[in-house]
Amino acid sequence: MTYEGVFDVSKTTLDRLSTPANGDIVYVSEGANAMDISRSIFTMEHPRLRLDAGTYATMGVGMVYAAAAYAAYNFTEPEGMSGPAGRKKIVAIEGDSAFGFSAMEVDTLARYQMDVLIFVINNGGLYRGDTDSSEKWKERQKVTVAGETANAPGLSALSLGYETDYQKIAEMAGGIGIVARTPKELKDATERGFHAKVPVVINVIVDTSTDLVMNFPWLDMAPPKKGEAKL
Repeated sequence: MTYEGVFDVSKTTLDRLSTPANGDIVYVSEGANAMDISRSIFTMEHPRLRLDAGTYATMGVGMVYAAAAYAAYNFTEPEGMSGPAGRKKIVAIEGDSAFGFSAMEVDTLARYQMDVLIFVINNGGLYRGDTDSSEKWKERQKVTVAGETANAPGLSALSLGYETDYQKIAEMAGGIGIVARTPKELKDATERGFHAKVPVVINVIVDTSTDLVMNFPWLDMAPPKKGEAKL
């Protein structure tokens, strides 16, 4: 699956379970592709129903935002207000790299019985993964550990584990962990996670995009000549 495909399935399913006009879902997101793409797909019809890393792209806020949103709208004396009054479902859309910064807060969510639904979009890296198979990833790992990257490709600085079992974070804390590789599995997992009364982590396996060309213009800029402006 691709990011766009994942978000199409999950949004369609969530919209069916809770009409957007009711404003019953608070969306939290952080990451690179996960946050940037989801912003334009999961739109709001009421204020104060989205929390993300913002312009500075600060990572590690996702699970904390989810807990804060739950407290604001669902505690005994809620202070948050948006749209029709009532309980709100907290849905977190996390990049796999971003999730790693605060994943242990899932234990906090479980401890306080916060039934947050968490999608971890797993492409095996920041922006892209290194390989499209476990075998190839392990070969690169061996090269990196052996210090032989001058002779063969190793793991890049942006690499994460191949198809890491992020769902087990929820299981460890008493929640529900689900792996979704197909649209049907994602649809079923979304429905189950929406109705669950404990935290749910859906580990969504997406294309690693190993052929994605990484282009950071600020890295390629030649230093300015003396006396000339950088631009």
